[in-house]
Amino acid sequence: GVPAAEAGSGTLKDLSQLAGRWRREVDGLFMGDVVGEEVLWNPDYQHDPSHLSLVSGKAGIPRAADLEMELGGERHWARYEPGPPAQLIWSDGEVWVPMDS
Repeated sequence: GVPAAEAGSGTLKDLSQLAGRWRREVDGLFMGDVVGEEVLWNPDYQHDPSHLSLVSGKAGIPRAADLEMELGGERHWARYEPGPPAQLIWSDGEVWVPMDS
């Protein structure tokens, strides 16, 4: 996971920085499309859109997190690394990168 001692990267200022299609780094699988404040998932997953929110520095969340996502009633956190390529490093260990990277 993300080391707890690190603060959020502080480089994610606006969700518009995440706009576009993302893939899983390990195998290149298309994960979803970030549109506004939502992840529109790869249709294969049959997930409803997930809401995203900026959480850097907020109380009650992992210190290393910049981003929170709700999926299936559970909260997931990611640290944003501007790259290039940009990365979203999720609390479950998944790493997402832009489709075109």
